[in-house]
Amino acid sequence: MKIGFLDTYTWDYNIETPYREPLGGTQSAICYLAEALAALGNQVFLLNNTSESGMWRGVDCRHRVGDKANLELLRSLDFLVIVNIVGKALEIKLLLGKHTKLILWIHNEPGFVFLEDFNNFQEINACDAFVFVSDWQREQFHARFGIDLNRSYVLRNAIAPCLANLFYDNISILSQKSHPPILAYTSTPFRGLDILLKVFPEIRQAVPGTRLKVFSSMKVHQIDDNDNNLFFR
Repeated sequence: MKIGFLDTYTWDYNIETPYREPLGGTQSAICYLAEALAALGNQVFLLNNTSESGMWRGVDCRHRVGDKANLELLRSLDFLVIVNIVGKALEIKLLLGKHTKLILWIHNEPGFVFLEDFNNFQEINACDAFVFVSDWQREQFHARFGIDLNRSYVLRNAIAPCLANLFYDNISILSQKSHPPILAYTSTPFRGLDILLKVFPEIRQAVPGTRLKVFSSMKVHQIDDNDNNLFFR
């Protein structure tokens, strides 16, 4: 099969990026899934804002421009997966082949700014299927926007490849953990770090000796940490 992923964000990355530098969860998931699908023998393409076009880990990464080569590719795909944005389906549908299925893969909650056009039924109906990362998320979109449950599926999120196969199946992960435990916060600052810091003394009181390591930055969104006011207005 020929499968394309379309990311309309301005981020500059390719399939190799999450292996060498911080990258947001959605974009990392795109890279890992695209790589896995390519390893299964599919022809896989990533159209985004990359500055390094080429083959990366079996995936054809291209800068998303409306040139002849990309337009021909869109017409030849079996599936095109749009990620995290609504309002492009009708426009993109015109560029696809007659048998190309258009899939919207959603990683965010219903109130996310790039999903505000979900009230446009024409846009929604232009999509052949919707993929969510949790049952709760799927139900929220159904309740708020009336998304057809028969056209929606839950793929869930997987762990990063670097964390896979660290333990044998017959070994308890808990037996390999240190005590007292070491906790790690690895998300962006605005996703609950303030709450964690407030409650951590209570955690430490309940489990004496617990340590917390924070690895948090806006750089995973390719934003300088000095621009945090963009998210804290």
